[in-house]
Amino acid sequence: MNQVSIKRCEARIAKKKALSNDPLGPARITDIKYNYLKYWRLVRYYVKREHSINERDIDMLLYIYSERPFRWDYFNKFDQSFAFDSRRFGRFLQMGYIVKWRDNYKNSAGLFVISNKGKRICDTIYKILEGKKDIAFTDKKMFSNRVMARANKIMHEDPTPPEQRPRPTL
Repeated sequence: MNQVSIKRCEARIAKKKALSNDPLGPARITDIKYNYLKYWRLVRYYVKREHSINERDIDMLLYIYSERPFRWDYFNKFDQSFAFDSRRFGRFLQMGYIVKWRDNYKNSAGLFVISNKGKRICDTIYKILEGKKDIAFTDKKMFSNRVMARANKIMHEDPTPPEQRPRPTL
């Protein structure tokens, strides 16, 4: 071996020793910007239980949450990405998740907006994910609630305080 290759080997060995002394190891995670979806499963479960709503409806509410008044065909366009449910739009109207903003008039289509009830559900989701609101599983009789209560405890023991958890920027 020549002198150059010996120095390269020594440099590699020194680097490995430095990494092995690092308590976090070589897989140091310093470049993560967002981690607020880490507990999405827990939040989704809580919202499903609290508001008696299924996952597809939660996804649809989150989709229309930031939309301006929309027509039925706009709602239906995104609805086609889910399992077939021809009654979803009518059910959203009946359950009060969306309300009619403008009636059909001559050549203009009726417009709809998300209701205050739908906004509250979406606000709850975002507040929990941002750490501004806590989840409380009161009924511990069901096994799934006990499991989620344990997960909630882990969420609150997260070493990163909620105010330091990265938040989405607009």
